Amino acid sequence: MVDTPTLARTYLHRLEARDWDTWSEMLHADVVYTTPQSRERWHGRHAFLSFNRSYPGEWHLREKWILGDAGRAVIWFTWTVGDEQGDAQAFLTFDEAGVITEVTEFWPEPYEAPERPAPATVRY
Repeated sequence: MVDTPTLARTYLHRLEARDWDTWSEMLHADVVYTTPQSRERWHGRHAFLSFNRSYPGEWHLREKWILGDAGRAVIWFTWTVGDEQGDAQAFLTFDEAGVITEVTEFWPEPYEAPERPAPATVRY
């Protein structure tokens, strides 16, 4: 059985540390990352990694709590970018080997997405 809460915690800590190599190893090659508020979706490890590496500002993520079952986990975390801060949630889906196949993040409120350099972004 996969320990999804521990994997989710590791995911968040590696993301915060910008440990891109070990963070991206946790992702399936065909991972799907979705942000419903901006109606955006990224397909594939490379696109998701590019999104995070190029996200503007000095951002930080701190775990509030994590809950998981056999194939999923939810992370409630606080984020800060400059003087702004808030709460967000990440819903992670894992395969039987504990590799992340899908991430859906909910941010504080709907917003229009800024221009993005990643051509893999799909608006819906």
